[in-house]
Amino acid sequence: MKTNHFLGINNSEGLDAISKSILRINEILAERLKNDRHCFSGVDPKQLQELISGIDLATESDKSLDSIIEDISNLYIEHSVNIYSPLYMAHLHSTVSIETVIGEYLIGLLNPSLDSWDQAPFATEIDELVVSFFLQNIFGKNHRSDGVFTSGGSQSNLMGILLARDIKRQEYNIDSRRESLGQLESKFRIYCSSVSHFTIEKSAWLLGLGEQSVVKLDVDRQFKIDLKKFQEQLVKDISNNCIPICVVSTAGTTDYGSVDPIKEIAEIAEEYRMWHHIDAAYGGAMIFNPKVKWTRYLSLANSITIDLHKMLFQPISSSLFLCNKKEYIQNLNFESDYLNRKEDFEVGMKNLVEKSLQTSRRFDSLKFLLTIQGMKQSGIEDILQGLLDLTRAVALYLKGLDEIELLNEPELSSLVFRYKPIGNKDIDTINRKIRLTLMGEGIVIGETRFNGNTFLKFTLLNPNAKLEDIKEVINAVLNAGHKSSGIA
Repeated sequence: MKTNHFLGINNSEGLDAISKSILRINEILAERLKNDRHCFSGVDPKQLQELISGIDLATESDKSLDSIIEDISNLYIEHSVNIYSPLYMAHLHSTVSIETVIGEYLIGLLNPSLDSWDQAPFATEIDELVVSFFLQNIFGKNHRSDGVFTSGGSQSNLMGILLARDIKRQEYNIDSRRESLGQLESKFRIYCSSVSHFTIEKSAWLLGLGEQSVVKLDVDRQFKIDLKKFQEQLVKDISNNCIPICVVSTAGTTDYGSVDPIKEIAEIAEEYRMWHHIDAAYGGAMIFNPKVKWTRYLSLANSITIDLHKMLFQPISSSLFLCNKKEYIQNLNFESDYLNRKEDFEVGMKNLVEKSLQTSRRFDSLKFLLTIQGMKQSGIEDILQGLLDLTRAVALYLKGLDEIELLNEPELSSLVFRYKPIGNKDIDTINRKIRLTLMGEGIVIGETRFNGNTFLKFTLLNPNAKLEDIKEVINAVLNAGHKSSGIA
């Protein structure tokens, strides 16, 4: 059996091979970054599929590691979106810090699994350290809270609604571990804004409550939950024998970056004995920017989602689920004879599977540890504020253009707008064409819908982007719009 594909004791050749491959990959990437500031090759789906079809997964040819790396790296780097380009602004998909890339290498190299202490002793303790750091920044130094890294915001939101469901069932003396859902749960209601993330409905479906349990609330002109209409909806639902179990505030909606009135929603949640989950996947990073005042109200939540792979410059995926009381998250514990024995706890071993929906789990906290040590908290604050300032400057510029309709006043780093030439009725088709035209030119921006109409979107997460870069993209939007609408 050949074992030269694996690292082992005294296997310096294996480490040398890794080092050589990394150097070659860096050379290929450096060439791309040096010669082309565009963020996409412009290849269309059919062309890319034809390129990929030439890759033989089951080949028996005797290819060297060098040739494998050369072939795949060239294709991968050439036809991926270049997140480091200032012309990429389509999604909540950020540039990553140098420190966190090194963290990814260390994670892959030693491959710890954070389900049990004996698989990841150092990683387990660092995970707890980093989670505690976030908890202290939100709930204070004397917190009784807890949290865990997750696979992403979807899982973090699922965990919040899962606990909301089961806490409410406990109030009715129902043991969720043993008893299936019944008539009572069909009355459960979860409230969120009409522009909240789709994972709220998806979570309700996964938890057996169905999409019918999710009440999408009207928003105001700033895309925040309308508190008056929320109160009216609660009164109506309770009169119809529905049971409010949870309200989800969004601190940074995906499209608009809008932040719901968290303090007022927390008061309503307390009044109606609802769980209050805050989806701060996007905006949670602002706990490191003291100029952003709404973050002080995150401590009013029962649970919180924060994605570190959005505005904290981590590779995908890195997310946190935080809970204001340790005993709530302990509801997730299932004991396993081979993983988390009581005897381990007695000798100080923490088996983190006890508070996670996952069993095997990556050491994502290492990436953030290296990032905040390298960039410092003050450096992160400066970068976050810089992105907010850039977004406001771009918004001001867009407002001065006659052919652009700006939909939102930015709170974070998202701008939704559309090209709207005077007298042209087929605006939706034109805006769809603009995005596709720009992609063919190596520029990638977002697209969304509002009131059934097509809009374009900038999501500004690149600390190296300048106003002049964004103006270049705006000019490309205008030129593509002119061509699509037949304007000379």
